[in-house]
Amino acid sequence: MKNGMKIAIRMLIGAIIGFTVAHAAMEGSWQMDLQPLAYPVTLVLVAASVVSVLLTVYYYLKIRKSAGIELYGEDEDLAEGRMYRQYSDATLAGNLGMILGLAALSLIVIAGQSGWLALIAIAAMLVSVAMTFIMPGLMKKMYPERRFPSVSDKDYAEKLLAMSDDGEKHVMLGGLYKSFLSMNTLLFGAILLLLFYSVMSGTSQLVGIFTIAAIMAIANTQYLIHIRNK
Repeated sequence: MKNGMKIAIRMLIGAIIGFTVAHAAMEGSWQMDLQPLAYPVTLVLVAASVVSVLLTVYYYLKIRKSAGIELYGEDEDLAEGRMYRQYSDATLAGNLGMILGLAALSLIVIAGQSGWLALIAIAAMLVSVAMTFIMPGLMKKMYPERRFPSVSDKDYAEKLLAMSDDGEKHVMLGGLYKSFLSMNTLLFGAILLLLFYSVMSGTSQLVGIFTIAAIMAIANTQYLIHIRNK
């Protein structure tokens, strides 16, 4: 309850600040030409996407190698902990590679940049997507004694949660809840930022604002209905 109040207060303060700044700038005109920055930013995004994908592949190969080594006792526990951290890092790198690749591709299309950059961004995205389907298969090698659901199963997430023990569920649900709170705060801030940019530049960002608002409404409704019916 206290955390919820703190978040609500922060959001209210942010809304007041955003409204005040936007209202004060209502008479002004602010334009920012981002075209000169488009190419270097695209290079950074593409490079970061490629590095993320390479890290994913590196961790994948490292986990496969470690999983093939037969260990016992304390060495086995240490190896499992190390593989678990590497698996988490690989998953994070894969997700970042896909997101950064999409951001780079969007900038390339909008700014009309070189086709070879688009090809690299698309390739990075495709590899990232492929790795998201390949990575879960490593769990069977990391924990051969456990029966994991098939990645192609439409209820994969539900079955994975159901087979997890209480400690694993606590970790997963704790992470998801923190992500949910962060998402609400960040998306709310994004709406204020788009509103500020719209007012200052005279360029309407209503599509982005309404899209983010719809995402927030759907996510919050889905979450609250789920916990309400429990």
